[in-house]
Parts: sequence; C-alpha cells; structure tokens
Amino acid sequence: MNANLAQKAITAALECDWEKALNYNLQILQKYPEDIQAINRLAKAEYELGNKKRAISYTKKVLKIDALNTIAQKNLERFQKELHKGKDNEKNYIHSQIFLEEPGKTKIVSLIHLADSDKLLQLNCAQKVSIICGNHRVNITTNSGQYIGKLPDDLASRIIRLKKSGYAYEAFIKAVDENEVRIFLRETKRQNNDSGPSFPSN
Repeated sequence: MNANLAQKAITAALECDWEKALNYNLQILQKYPEDIQAINRLAKAEYELGNKKRAISYTKKVLKIDALNTIAQKNLERFQKELHKGKDNEKNYIHSQIFLEEPGKTKIVSLIHLADSDKLLQLNCAQKVSIICGNHRVNITTNSGQYIGKLPDDLASRIIRLKKSGYAYEAFIKAVDENEVRIFLRETKRQNNDSGPSFPSN
C-alpha cells in the first residue's frame, strides 16, 4: 500500500478536510480495492460529507471482507441510526474557520484518561464539547454529559485558576480515533488582563 497516500488521507481527516480525505482513499482503493483501513476511512469521509447511504455501503463492504472488523461494526450501527433519523445528505462538520488559531487565546490539546474506544468513535470532528472543572481536574464531556477524557494536569490547574478569575472557554473536537482525542480550546471571555494570556507561547 502507498504509505504516503495513506498518511495524507489520515492527515486530511484530522484536519476535517473530508473532500481531500475521500479523494486520497479513493486513490488507494484504485490500486488496493480490498484495503480495509482505506475503506473504513472512506466510509467515515462519506458520513461526514452527509452521504450516509454511501457510508453504509462502504462499511458493509468492509464486513464482507472481514466480518469481525470492530470499527466497521460500530460504524454501521451508527450510520444506520443517523439514516433512520432522515439525516442523509446532512453534513456533520462545521466550517474549518472554527479552528482559526489566535496566539495566547487558542490551544490544541491531547486529552488523557480517555473513555472507551467505542464511545470515542461516536464523536465527530468540530463537535462542541463541555469543559467541567473540579477542584483539581478538568473533565471534557459531550454536551449530554458523556465522559470523553481529561485535560493534562498542568493545563487543568491553569484553566481552573483562570476561570475563577473571570476567564471563559469553549472547546471542540479537533481530531479523534480509537486511541487519541485532541480538542481545540478557545478563550471566549476575560475580565481583566492581570493573569496574562490563557495559553502562553512558551
């Protein structure tokens, strides 16, 4: 398999550029029509672009090749639920402007202590999530309260302290797979400048 092309497909998906992801995976499948990973990625790209029926078709193709493929099994259930809700041709991603970076005000963070992989695979790129601060930890959950993961301890301590002094934040899923979740944090409010930037460049 063309490893370079596969990496381009993965990178495009991480950047929520689903058109590019779709095209890269189609190129792989022209040479390797039974590449399960490429077909799964293609199904995901079709799903994010709103083509639920195509996503289901590709997922079923994976299961014909490998009936025990857990990613395809979970995706098929998910895609079919969305289709039954009448959501075919409805895009799942938000315009990439949501991820515009501002020095000191935005940060991309890899979460720790993640939820089970089957729950992670239900997340979508650009999905808005909740920031739940405790005394010493900051949990990231879906808006319905489902646990996703935690902020690293050093960043959690800073966010807790800044929120107490009047800062506010929002967060979105930047990238997700079975083993990693990255979120995009953005400062949305600041009472004063005494505490400095939310995310110093150093």
